[in-house]
Amino acid sequence: MSIREDARRTIAYLVVACYFALLATIVLIGWMVLRLNTEDMLKVLTTTAGVVGGLVGAVVGFYFQARA
Repeated sequence: MSIREDARRTIAYLVVACYFALLATIVLIGWMVLRLNTEDMLKVLTTTAGVVGGLVGAVVGFYFQARA
């Protein structure tokens, strides 16, 4: 494996890990700090996942395209 592939893989893993950490943080803050109900949490998560999910998909797609 080349250094370029290692860097792409590391970036892809980091972006996916940050994505899930962001969603987990939103859930924890929403339920524990803001005391949001389930319906409001689903709205927040749906919006956040929709906005950030595109970026994550682009990064992961770039990584797997490079491997093909």
